[in-house]
Amino acid sequence: MFRKVLEAGMRQMTDTSGNRAMLGAMLGMALGAIALGACSSSVSRVPIEPSPIAKGQAPEASLASATTVSGAAALESTTAEISADDRAAIRQLGVPLVVPTVLPPETYLSDVVVTSDPDWGKEYTLYYRSFSADRAIATCFQIEYADGGFGGPVPPNSRPIETPAIARSNGPYFIYWADNEPSSDDSPFPANAVFSDWIEVPGVPGGYRLSSGLIDSELVRACNFLDPDSAVAIASSLNRLEP
Repeated sequence: MFRKVLEAGMRQMTDTSGNRAMLGAMLGMALGAIALGACSSSVSRVPIEPSPIAKGQAPEASLASATTVSGAAALESTTAEISADDRAAIRQLGVPLVVPTVLPPETYLSDVVVTSDPDWGKEYTLYYRSFSADRAIATCFQIEYADGGFGGPVPPNSRPIETPAIARSNGPYFIYWADNEPSSDDSPFPANAVFSDWIEVPGVPGGYRLSSGLIDSELVRACNFLDPDSAVAIASSLNRLEP
């Protein structure tokens, strides 16, 4: 019931003018916090370690100034890291497995959570971590799928993203991010949290999004949040790994 209340409070449906619905921070927190307790769920810790950073390698501030892993290489990276069991669990949801085809340097897939519940719906979350030479802890972000009922408030900061190849329409789609101020009644978002619109895919109920800093889970403890430039590049690159 706790989850249902949060979801109902933070969702709004897409309106007839074509504006894309956005999911607020509280829903993201709720999904992360209670995914492990859903009626049917699985959590996989992917045993892939990040590659060591070469001595003297320049730190990366964002994807705008960094060499990225992209295209086939990014797909192959995720293919190698996601287990057969996780693939099967996502396949049972009846939706495509969607992954980013642009990744920050030194990125690896750390966890996969798949949830299916007859009352609350179907979801999966891919947890990514990246490392840079100038930071002691990882930068974390997630690619999420949910099967419907989106909406809620959004931060005042936004930038358009290039419409992903999988999208049902040409958008527009946006990245949103919070300012540095701590969350409050006026701004319920954690400081520096960033997330995208939900990307709708033809023939697929619900949608996919990128988020960083919204999920309250032990899987993202002590993580830096993704910067908006990187979020734009990653969200724009979403594509199917499997039909």
